[in-house]
Amino acid sequence: MKRKWESIVGIIGGILALVFFGGLAVTLKKMSIKDFETSYQALKLEKTGTLDNTFHLLQDMTGLFAITLFISLIFLVVAVFFSIREL
Repeated sequence: MKRKWESIVGIIGGILALVFFGGLAVTLKKMSIKDFETSYQALKLEKTGTLDNTFHLLQDMTGLFAITLFISLIFLVVAVFFSIREL
């Protein structure tokens, strides 16, 4: 194991990203429009769009965010595998 500390830090970072960002993505994806309306009162002050439109944009961005997190974790697993393998 050439890069022990780099692998450990990478694994810890991946776990933290999965817990925090994955938890955020799951929470926002399971949120209903009624919960969104009561939770984000500040959006009522904005005149940029309807609350329904903002909610659906947030749902779309949450899906993209989850896909990006998944791809990043795949690259992390590959990088840790190569560093442990001692090329």
